[in-house]
Amino acid sequence: MTKCDPQKVDMRIIRTVSLLKTALIDLLKTTPYDRISVTDVCDKALVHRTTFYKHFENKEQLLLAALEDQREEIFGNLGTKKLFESPKEIYMYIAYNGFDYLARHRTSVLAIYRNLNNDDVFNAAKKGLERSIRYLFLHNRPFKNYPVPVNIMTTFYTGGMINLLLWWLNNDGSYSTDEMLKYVNMILSEENCG
Repeated sequence: MTKCDPQKVDMRIIRTVSLLKTALIDLLKTTPYDRISVTDVCDKALVHRTTFYKHFENKEQLLLAALEDQREEIFGNLGTKKLFESPKEIYMYIAYNGFDYLARHRTSVLAIYRNLNNDDVFNAAKKGLERSIRYLFLHNRPFKNYPVPVNIMTTFYTGGMINLLLWWLNNDGSYSTDEMLKYVNMILSEENCG
């Protein structure tokens, strides 16, 4: 018996995990989370249950992995060497990526948000966004000596952004992405809203 090429094995694992995540997200578009079983996910993904349990302990672990993928898709290019001149530029960057992602994936995100415990979704989104904002603050030279501690800035910006994104999502996009970005910019400007 010949050994499998390690790259092929890795690709199979990546594909299987991806199929499971996609199946869960697709099921959430029509079925409340608490009514979805591991068997349902496996059937949809065409993956055997034993294979599921090789990669995930339970459905909750799969969900967290799927939510992490969404966070990565929104802020995946944070590793680029983009430098910002001010906290406002970072916040506008985060706002643009968040509104753009929600506009493109509204159905999927709404399905997840509405079919899960809203506190769990909020906390997962908050944790991911907070990590992304902290990364941006810590990896931008102009803020190394910023007088407000990074943990305070991170908490402040995360709270405002996550609540604004969820409000926009729940209000069926009452305002366009461009309008929301304009309003965020106005809020952060010295002239403010008045």
